[in-house]
Amino acid sequence: MDSQLINEWLEKKVSLFMYDFSLSLYFFDVREAHPLDTFFISLQNKIVLYRKHSETTTELYRKELRQGLEKLKAEQLEAEEKTLAAYKKSYAEAGGSDEDKHSFATMDAGVLDMQNHFASADERLKTQFFEMAGYFNKSSLVIVYALVENELRKLCGLLKTTLNKRISLGDLEGKDYLQSIFDYFDKVLEIDLQREQHFLSIFKDIQFLRNKIMHNGGEFSIVKNEELDRIVKSSKGLLYLNTNREEGIRILGISRIDFVYEKYDIILSFLQKLIWVVDEKLKYSLLEKRLVYLFRYLTDDLDITIQQVNKVKNGWQTTFLIDTMDFDYLIEYQCKLTVVEAKQTTINILNQIESDKKLERLNQQLLENIDLLTENILAGLFHPEKDVNIQLMFYPKS
Repeated sequence: MDSQLINEWLEKKVSLFMYDFSLSLYFFDVREAHPLDTFFISLQNKIVLYRKHSETTTELYRKELRQGLEKLKAEQLEAEEKTLAAYKKSYAEAGGSDEDKHSFATMDAGVLDMQNHFASADERLKTQFFEMAGYFNKSSLVIVYALVENELRKLCGLLKTTLNKRISLGDLEGKDYLQSIFDYFDKVLEIDLQREQHFLSIFKDIQFLRNKIMHNGGEFSIVKNEELDRIVKSSKGLLYLNTNREEGIRILGISRIDFVYEKYDIILSFLQKLIWVVDEKLKYSLLEKRLVYLFRYLTDDLDITIQQVNKVKNGWQTTFLIDTMDFDYLIEYQCKLTVVEAKQTTINILNQIESDKKLERLNQQLLENIDLLTENILAGLFHPEKDVNIQLMFYPKS
């Protein structure tokens, strides 16, 4: 390669670098998110943080238990060596048959006492940590319910303001706060959560357990309780009941923190559906603003018209129109955005628009910087720790 070709190659590389950098400046400005957008994104991040806190604390318990058992095992090995030496000495000094010598040496050296001591110490240590984990699991479940109720109450307030409603949640609130929240969505906000009623059933189960943990220490009467028995049975062994017949009670236990993790995942699933239900009520204005931010590089005088939003397997698909009133850049493009959960985050762009350098440049930026979509445009719409496949299509308006 001669010097002229090298220089031309370098010029292209430098030009491309400056080209990409200047485009990226459009995304340096933080998107002005609607308070509802901010609510959903912040709450998802909070749930992930709460779960990580539970995971970290649980692992610290396990680590401390492992260290305690290792220390106890080391002490036992040392005690066994000393006991064995004492046994051999007593055995050698004893008279009578081998059986007599063995019995004498075993008692004199304290073999059984040593074995019983470490067996009891092992049991006490495991029981102590099992009970500690049990208390933590119960408190974590209480936090899960508090999170659901408190955050949904905040959402009701945001929606009251956004939809300009005169009646607040407090005007309808009864003893069952959770039911009041869903009633407020239905009767005042007129947001249909009928398709999400199974989430209410799950939240009510959490509420039931939370109330008993908070007010009764997780104790139930020994008398048959169909609601309790159903919840325990459906937990697949993650919940259990210890019966104390003398006191006539059954005590609820959570055997593994996985029961709480399941609830965090369920809340995230609910939120990912709820944000779409809310945005449907808002005529997809939240999604529209996200797309305007994404495509504003094309021109400031840009309109996005959401034409259709459909649920697809493990995700959603939206069809929208991009059009402008910029006389230097008059366009009308039909677009389709499909996003589904996947094993790996990927993006595919099919551009059927000819001779639009701006759009080509933007598409190249998205292909090389998929985070612009996943961490900004799509934030709050999917599980924050799951990968997605993004398909973006552009074609002329027919």
